[in-house]
Amino acid sequence: MEKINWYGASYGSLTGQMYAELFPHRIRSMINDGNMDHSLDANRFLLSEAGFVEDSYQQFLQWCAQSTNCAVHGQNVEAVFAQLLRKAQAGVLVDPSDGTLVDEWLLLDATQFRFSRPRWVELGQLLSSLNSGDAGAGQPIRRTSRAGAANTPAGLVADVRPHFCQDWAVPYQTFDELSRAYKLSLDAAPRMRASVTALSAVTQCFGWPGLVNNPQHKLHVTHTPTILMMNGIHDPQTGYSWALNAKAQLGGAASLLTYLGSGHVVYRRTSCTQAAGDRYLMDLAVPATGATCPADDSTLTGADDLGTTSNDLARGWN
Repeated sequence: MEKINWYGASYGSLTGQMYAELFPHRIRSMINDGNMDHSLDANRFLLSEAGFVEDSYQQFLQWCAQSTNCAVHGQNVEAVFAQLLRKAQAGVLVDPSDGTLVDEWLLLDATQFRFSRPRWVELGQLLSSLNSGDAGAGQPIRRTSRAGAANTPAGLVADVRPHFCQDWAVPYQTFDELSRAYKLSLDAAPRMRASVTALSAVTQCFGWPGLVNNPQHKLHVTHTPTILMMNGIHDPQTGYSWALNAKAQLGGAASLLTYLGSGHVVYRRTSCTQAAGDRYLMDLAVPATGATCPADDSTLTGADDLGTTSNDLARGWN
């Protein structure tokens, strides 16, 4: 019998979970990297996602306070961002690179997008540019946010919205119902407001005419080889609590490798994470229980911050 070797990143981890439930006997190896927790109802989904981006924002603030590679180092960065957000809400925040107005949600989207790699150097440059009005060498914010991904081939391929509504039962039917859910997000993320990715995914299911073919449920997986899960402790999209919940549901069917750093999905993040993944895929060698990989901050020096590509724009639940 032919068997698959599977690597699923972010939303692809949910596909991997589904495959393991349906066809456990067809799996040779399976890595789920950046793990979805498909047992959550819509409220807990939005609430946890808000907490993840708030945590990533705090990680950025701490880095910026310590690193001279941050363009707003030495400033009260939290106050700078709060002022930018107020200007965006008032309709007076201008992108100096192209003169267009930046609204609240575009600012939040562009900020949260830069948590994923993470692109903290680039985020500091963006905040400095918006705050000073000096365009510098920056690209227009609309081209370097997740909102711009829909206009790129990579973004269209990676866009999860067409199938999100078939995987998640969303009970909101009115603006008031969504507003109450949004207020829950504000409690979890007073500075980031909400996860733009999660909120946009939920709202686009309003009026969904089709069936929810794969509604939320706890995982039931048996008779698979050990599934290797990978997750960072400061993941802005698929947070560590999701990985822990999914691991608890899988029980002995999975092993969790923890990356002790920031950013979304980790297989290619460091030599440690890639070596663990490679050994598993090639030899089915499972990391020891509780195995971790240290954080690697080489991308936060500016040397590896080489600009935004269409593939980067596709990162969300890619």
